[in-house]
Amino acid sequence: MIRAPWLLLLASLAVARAVHAEDLGLDEALRLADSNALSLTQARLDERRATYDYRGTLGDFGPKLQTTLQYQHWDKELRFALDLPPDVAALAGDMGDSVIRKQDTYTWGVTVVQPLTPLWTVWHAARIADLNLDGSHLAELVEQRRVRLAVYEAWFGVLEAARQAAVLAKMDETIEGHRKRAADFVDAGLLQKADLLAIEVQLEQVRQARALAETGQDLGREQLSLLLGRPLGPDVTLVEPQAPAPLTLSIEAATDEARANRHELQRAELAVRMARLGRSLRLIDFAPSVSALFNYSRATASSFGSPDQWFVGLNAEWTLWEWGKSYHGLRASGVDVLKAETAVRQLEQAVRLEVRAAWLGARTSFDNIARTTRAVQQAGEALRLQLARFEQHLAQSTDVLDAESRLLQAEKDHAAAVYGHALAHARLLDAMGKTP
Repeated sequence: MIRAPWLLLLASLAVARAVHAEDLGLDEALRLADSNALSLTQARLDERRATYDYRGTLGDFGPKLQTTLQYQHWDKELRFALDLPPDVAALAGDMGDSVIRKQDTYTWGVTVVQPLTPLWTVWHAARIADLNLDGSHLAELVEQRRVRLAVYEAWFGVLEAARQAAVLAKMDETIEGHRKRAADFVDAGLLQKADLLAIEVQLEQVRQARALAETGQDLGREQLSLLLGRPLGPDVTLVEPQAPAPLTLSIEAATDEARANRHELQRAELAVRMARLGRSLRLIDFAPSVSALFNYSRATASSFGSPDQWFVGLNAEWTLWEWGKSYHGLRASGVDVLKAETAVRQLEQAVRLEVRAAWLGARTSFDNIARTTRAVQQAGEALRLQLARFEQHLAQSTDVLDAESRLLQAEKDHAAAVYGHALAHARLLDAMGKTP
């Protein structure tokens, strides 16, 4: 009667756990990573910043409007007075006593400046900012591929660790049964104590390996949680994805697709174009700087000047000698172009090598599945025979231990081959510039 409420509570908790259990598929995980990965958020912010920088450069094409306002309160009014005879002063009237500067004065003006020759610089700067915007977008795509590949690696790492933990749990059960039979044989005097100790040592090794596999599974889930931007509790089950088909793409076709699709190559080519624009930009250092001006000003009226004034003009500046600074700057920008072109060729070689390695890995990984499957079947049959021989006292305990070890290794190799094939396929897609 006392235990009934506890049993009901445990049953309700089990039902609630089953109701809240969640199956998470790989496609949904990739979608979450695209939305929540912090590195992708950082890349999107960089692209937004580049957008503002580009729009800012467009404002340099138009004229600049400047306005000034000055106000002064002087200690006293400044007047102009002539000491004239009374008859002359009567004829001069106010001209003999005029205000040169009032005690409170102001000056207000507006200036419109339109750069002329600097438009060459502005045009190149706008083109460079536009290319930088394109480059930031490509950087976001590169980061998206990197994040998605990291999701694949963490995903299959968790599944592989879970598969190995299950294999080790099954092996734990098998060895434990073997240990119990061996203990009975020791009690009956049919087996030496040393043989039983060897079985117990192997059992502890399997249990330690199982604990490590379970720990690796937990760490993999934590890493996956960071990529997805959401916690993956014990109620979340990772769904096994469908195995990819065998590789039918030729290495030449894979390399061609990588040349066309790899965003890293496109960014490197943009860097070449930006370097060439930077070299052309240095040519303006050899030309004068000319700007058109219009100015209108209004000041406090006085007896000796008009309050309104305006002018239109040109302003030209030209540095005739600077000890070769502009010349050497132009040569340095030419070196930047050569470096950017060399970086493109170097990246092309790296991409070609990466595609080749990924293609070979994807081709051989599928064959490993069939090979390890046969190895598991053979090792399982060998263990069954050795256990049967051991029951009939026709085999030593070391024979059974060796058979168990071979089966354990075959099971682990098979799990690595299954998930390694899926991961190799994803790495090939990534090397080809496609989003896994």
